[in-house]
Amino acid sequence: MANDSVPYLCGGIFFALLIQVKYEGTASDKVNNRYNGISDPVLMANLIRVVTGILPDSTRGPFRKSVSEYRNCLINGGKNVPFDQTPVIFGFDDSFKNRYISVLNRMIDLTDSCIFSENPGRMVWLVKSLLAVIEKDSSIADSDVFYIYKNEIAMTKAEIINCTAFELQPFLLGVLHYLITRPTKNKHGKPTYDAFYPTRDTYLVGTFDDGIISDIERRISVTNLQKEKEPVADTQQTQTDFSTPDMDAIDDERADTSSTKIVNQYINNPTVVNQYGENNIHIDYVENLKI
Repeated sequence: MANDSVPYLCGGIFFALLIQVKYEGTASDKVNNRYNGISDPVLMANLIRVVTGILPDSTRGPFRKSVSEYRNCLINGGKNVPFDQTPVIFGFDDSFKNRYISVLNRMIDLTDSCIFSENPGRMVWLVKSLLAVIEKDSSIADSDVFYIYKNEIAMTKAEIINCTAFELQPFLLGVLHYLITRPTKNKHGKPTYDAFYPTRDTYLVGTFDDGIISDIERRISVTNLQKEKEPVADTQQTQTDFSTPDMDAIDDERADTSSTKIVNQYINNPTVVNQYGENNIHIDYVENLKI
């Protein structure tokens, strides 16, 4: 069933808001042709890396086309932007729950390399914008749960919209996890995208209808985190990692295979008796005899 409500929180809207705070480069960079900022495909490639752990090639034509269509909420995903692919969804959910620091570090890599995370005003704007969409999206129930803090405590929508202190990367990661693991449809965000970016000019200057965040008048603080050392998973085995051996099964296996085993017997200092004909007997001494 289509959802034409505005605003609607989906991956394309999340990505479009990230685009507005991405690193665009400096004037001197552009004049000297040294650096032209972060392109949309590069930003998306890093976002895909957060989810999958793999950085795709952002220079491919089909990838760039899919990124544009996903941003504009024209597609739900697909091979190039695989956020709607079942293996990717399950894999990301598993990594989020069991290897959280690793996934969080990848989000920190994204913010460090792609967006103005050192600009407090822009980060507050980004968090407030996402909060406004969450609050006003009627498809998100007040009881829906987000994990927007590093301690991974579940918080409902009703609780989140009253928070005043946020950690940037855990907040972004928690919203992304909600979008990918919940049954959101990116194409349902098309009316929202059209409302936020009615013309290409408004998109290029990096603005959208700020009226949507006018109701969020409370002051909030946003903390920018640094990467943490990741635990070595292989050395952190738990009791459930290893099942208790079934001794009955082992005994049965031993019994089944005992008849086929080769048994070597050794006799020390044997005496060998050779008999030839009817009455001739010859006895030799042998130090070791293997039978």
